[in-house]
Amino acid sequence: MPKNDEKTIFGWCMYDWANSAFATSITTAILPAYFGVLFVASHGAAGWKGWSGESLWAFGVSFATAIVALSSPPLGVIADRLSLKMKFLKIYAFAGSLCTILLFTTVWLPGYDWMWLLGFYMLANIGFAGGNVFYNSLLTSIVDEDQYDDVSSKGFAYGYIGGGLLLLIHLIVITVSGNNPLVIRLSLASVGIWWFGWGLVTFTTVSEPSPINLASKPSTGSTTKMAFGELWQTAQDIRKFKVLFTYLLAFLLFNDGIQTVLSVAGVYAAITLGVSLTFQMGTILILQFVGAPGAIIFSKIAKKIGTKSALFITLFIWMLVVLLAIGMSALEPVDPAEHDYRLEWKETSYTIFRAPSLKNEGSDADWQEKVGKWNTDDTLTINQAQLLKESTAQSRFSIHITDGELAGPTIGNDHPSQIGDGWIDFIPSAFRTYVWQPLRVPLWMGTNGRFSSSLQFLLLGIFVGLVMGGSQALARSLFATIMPETRSGEFFGFFGFIGKAASVIGPLLFGFMARIFDRRIGILTILAIILVGTLILKFVDVNEGRRIALEEDEKRRKGLYA
Repeated sequence: MPKNDEKTIFGWCMYDWANSAFATSITTAILPAYFGVLFVASHGAAGWKGWSGESLWAFGVSFATAIVALSSPPLGVIADRLSLKMKFLKIYAFAGSLCTILLFTTVWLPGYDWMWLLGFYMLANIGFAGGNVFYNSLLTSIVDEDQYDDVSSKGFAYGYIGGGLLLLIHLIVITVSGNNPLVIRLSLASVGIWWFGWGLVTFTTVSEPSPINLASKPSTGSTTKMAFGELWQTAQDIRKFKVLFTYLLAFLLFNDGIQTVLSVAGVYAAITLGVSLTFQMGTILILQFVGAPGAIIFSKIAKKIGTKSALFITLFIWMLVVLLAIGMSALEPVDPAEHDYRLEWKETSYTIFRAPSLKNEGSDADWQEKVGKWNTDDTLTINQAQLLKESTAQSRFSIHITDGELAGPTIGNDHPSQIGDGWIDFIPSAFRTYVWQPLRVPLWMGTNGRFSSSLQFLLLGIFVGLVMGGSQALARSLFATIMPETRSGEFFGFFGFIGKAASVIGPLLFGFMARIFDRRIGILTILAIILVGTLILKFVDVNEGRRIALEEDEKRRKGLYA
């Protein structure tokens, strides 16, 4: 494969355009919020057998990425030795896109539609993450070292734009349909079609890299045995590749935190903060178009101050993002129209002017059976209104009654605005008092009194957009700089292993901490992990790592290894 070929570079970047729709619409914007809605409707705030929706989502992500983490290193060696990088990429892309299309079939398991949704997402995520291992490993084969930062950042920029365009379409059709479940499921399935369809551009323009110069061409069986043996040997070479493995340790930690934030943010926003699906989609859309120039900007910064220093800046901003996430909290509804239920006294009865949209199954059905199934313009007797108000106090809803003997607001103890008394709940309390409350915006800019938390989510999304592409692109290009090109599949297999191990460990740790303590303690753990990874990065000597990598390449190209 010729290096620095514009057509090849374009084809490589187009796979980011293709599969970023999965990362955007599926992993971040639509699926987590939709999962949250289905889960809460089925099991309410109490969760499923004591497990919150965030915890179950995190464990599902962990299980899928564990499979990729364990398979990536040996497959990376096999791809190097038998020139199978493109073939593996195609297999993972096809399997992942197919399972994404099958997300449409969620309704086949009523009451457990959230479980069905999570299951197919896990399978699709294996295809997405597994394919990226081989996609990343192609970088060193298509361009020279001096273009790693530029082309890596260009790939992410393509991804942000491509994923953003499809998300824009999804936002329009879902909003126009009024969050119709059929339209949501069709949007999810369309991601699989987009992914594989645009992926064909990559498959037809990027050829398989030439195999390394070995003394003899190994068979498939011997290569498989050699894969595990060589990986073990690589693990033993920690002295020889000391810089590389120090970087991998740093990457394991800071990427752990970043990937955990990205994987649980949507569910956290939907369940804990009450941010609507359409607002989440709009925020992620803004993030996409902020992320594209963000990746390019940090590429330019890297040219001036170095890749490692630029990566430090992105990690510092990531820590601010996580701290901001801990401090996010919905404001208590004040205006009558901000409450879930709004009733007004009319001579002898109460008229409903506002009521939440509820499903006829799960906890929603239980709630309606307890208090009655009410809609806008329905009329309630005093006893019915009193039952609704008293029940609301022990629910996730809020109610405001105007006039009459029941006049006044009631906010449920599971309402998103109720912070709680956890170990670090003083942080969101302080943020709400000194930051969010003064920034309260007019009601007409939001819905159901939730714009306060939505505004916070939007602010968080903008910060994430600025650094997400830059941090990922710089992390990838820095690794490519200190890695032997002749072992790119193997080492990017390790890179994928570390990245996926982070995606396993981080969500698992968050899930357990959220289960044992609370969600904000889980987020604080993420902050600590990113901080430690950033400190370890300080000890990575890029020049020394590059010198060792070049020596390894020279030996292999001369055929000194059998």
